[in-house]
Order: sequence, then C-alpha cells, then structure tokens
Amino acid sequence: MKPSDFDFVVFHMPNGKFPREAAKRLGFNEKQTETGLIVPHIGNPYSASSLLGLSFVLDKARTDQRIFLVSYGSGAGSDAFIIEISSLLAKRRRLAPVGSFYLRHKENIDYSTYLRMQI
Repeated sequence: MKPSDFDFVVFHMPNGKFPREAAKRLGFNEKQTETGLIVPHIGNPYSASSLLGLSFVLDKARTDQRIFLVSYGSGAGSDAFIIEISSLLAKRRRLAPVGSFYLRHKENIDYSTYLRMQI
C-alpha cells in the first residue's frame, strides 16, 4: 500500500516534530496527520500517544476510510496496523466519543503537582 491509500495516519508522538517528520519522509500529507496529532493539545502521554491519537481519529472517521497506525518507542518494539472503518463505528461512536472528551476535560498541572500525585 502507499500513503495515498490512507485517509489518516497516526504515529507515536513524543512531541509534535517527530510524527510530522516521519509522515513527511514516508509521503503522507498534513491533512492525513492533523486529526490524530494530539501532543500539541495535551502534551506527551508516552506509550498512550498513538492510541489517544487513534481515538481522536475514530471520532472523525467515516465508513470505508482507512487509518495507518504506528506505535513505537524507546527501542522496545514497533507495531503497525491498517484499520478500515466499517458502518458499525457510526452506531457506536456516540456511546463514547473518547478523543473529544479528553480534550474538553483536560487539566493542566505543574510538575510539583504531578510529583505529589505519584505517591
């Protein structure tokens, strides 16, 4: 398959630069990456970044669209998935719009607050 076969692409995103650069090098365009690029909005959720990006894409994707999802990080391994949207998504999406929920309900905290939460 080639980049033009996909409507969306979601990469692991420790920051906003790396997934954009990976997409560009592989031939994906900005429109394909923008929906799932969540790090500029919520910060780095580490290993959850690609799955949260996917949840944002699933909030927007339509029947017969394709998503290319790639998760990797810290040399621990990599997985790539091709997801084709079925008509079932539209029926179930309204039950749990995950991506938009997280963005609307985010809470910014400073580092000292984060450290206190770890205890």
